[in-house]
Amino acid sequence: NSEPGKINISETTHGLVKDKFTCTYRGEHEAKNKGKLKMYFVEVNTST
Repeated sequence: NSEPGKINISETTHGLVKDKFTCTYRGEHEAKNKGKLKMYFVEVNTST
């Protein structure tokens, strides 16, 4: 689950994009067929 207007990503995806985007950790959330996952919101594009 996410919030309207927000981009929600998993810890795996966060590891791939953390150098280009500022993200906010939002805790562990239940994902369908995957169990609990550490999730992040993408906040800002930091690449120039």
